[in-house]
Amino acid sequence: MVIKIHQTESTKEAFNYNEKKVEQKHARFFHRKNTIELTPFVYSKAQRLAQLIDIENRNKRCKNKCFHVSVNPTNAELEKLTKNGLKKEIEAFMKHMGYGHQPYFVYEHSDLKRTHFHIVSTRIDGQSGKKISDSNEKRKVSRFINELQQRHKLGKTQDKPDKVQLIPTINSTNLHMSIQQVFKLLNQSNISNHQEYEDILKAFNLEVYQSEKGQLVLIKDQDGQTLRHPIALSQFKEGPNLPAHQTKETNEKIQQELTQKTGQILKELNKTYRFYTIMELREAFIRHKLLPYKLSKNDNLNIYSPLDKTVVDVQFILKRHKMRLQAFTLSNDQFYNIVREFIKQVSSKHDNIVEALADKEKSILDDKGNSKVVLKELNLESCETYNQVASMLDKKEQEMVRTAVKSHLEYLANKTIENVHCTSDSYQNWQGGSLWDKISHQLMIELSYYKDWEGLKNKKRERRKKLTKKRKGRYI
Repeated sequence: MVIKIHQTESTKEAFNYNEKKVEQKHARFFHRKNTIELTPFVYSKAQRLAQLIDIENRNKRCKNKCFHVSVNPTNAELEKLTKNGLKKEIEAFMKHMGYGHQPYFVYEHSDLKRTHFHIVSTRIDGQSGKKISDSNEKRKVSRFINELQQRHKLGKTQDKPDKVQLIPTINSTNLHMSIQQVFKLLNQSNISNHQEYEDILKAFNLEVYQSEKGQLVLIKDQDGQTLRHPIALSQFKEGPNLPAHQTKETNEKIQQELTQKTGQILKELNKTYRFYTIMELREAFIRHKLLPYKLSKNDNLNIYSPLDKTVVDVQFILKRHKMRLQAFTLSNDQFYNIVREFIKQVSSKHDNIVEALADKEKSILDDKGNSKVVLKELNLESCETYNQVASMLDKKEQEMVRTAVKSHLEYLANKTIENVHCTSDSYQNWQGGSLWDKISHQLMIELSYYKDWEGLKNKKRERRKKLTKKRKGRYI
């Protein structure tokens, strides 16, 4: 892990740099500490900046008042620490450096190589108005990194190399050679037409542009922003061959294997995230040596395999997961924490949880098999976990999270109707009343798993084993 203290004189300059990245969707709010508001990211950036400037105005003599730090974990380190673990380590780092009581903001940046984080605070002590000592800062940083590696047994963790080595960036060791390799690779692939060639080229962060002086190669990011000055196409020995027909036959066996692999990658991604951005999707596929690209003709996503030099037509699979693909991230841990907290609050106030949640006018509940539970609008604002998530989202995104929680609980409520006549011991020994009471009781059995989400899979597995034994016993 690399932690770098930037020699930035102006706190306002460092703050605006990160806020602008958020506005451009190149970064997102990640963490905060010791701020006046519990959720400062809900308010205006002027209000956030004022918290730091008000402290700095107490000391007119100090010149370099900004404390600006970048935290650069490798992909392997970030995977091991997790983002929640990294928040705790950032807090430990700030305390280690003497800034544990200072207000500060943390931003998560996603560049072309890896995710990294920026911390913005002030060197002026919020309590005394004096400058916090900056002596031996490099030595303190080095000591913290060593302790961090020992704590988490990271050792001298080397970052996993980019799975697709050919993706050029402004930091590439030999940018010219990287671009040349991309052209050679695509020229040998089974790309069917001119437009598809250009679409895949964009996935490599490249674009061929026709100017008055000739054709130029632009190096861009995934948002279409040009990262550096263009390079004349004439400087490359082999330029892009924009074919009108397939230059390579499609191998059906490879197509089948890569289609299965695509499904597995999406399944893994869905285990981690309830919602994820195009960046998370892209990184997940790159880790498996595949590259997603967007089709200009219909805005669908498709996959290109650089190792096999082939396009994998998996639009239909990716389209099924499009609902998960949003402009914000929501991990499964966060999602189920919201569910757990909300259910705990509802069950503490109501004996019959289904009646508390259900919209009776829209719900159908009878003994003739026409049963369906429709939930009311959920008031999640009382949940601390939801408020933390919502503080980083706009109104449309907040509504999407609420809808997802409601749909999940509605699914569970209707699933319990199917199991309401189950033969589990807990149900057999329970003396119920109305059908509402029976469903409420069975739903609480289902929801009891949420109290220990880590043990959910084991409990469900044990339950399946018991049911299997009972079924086998019937035929012996």
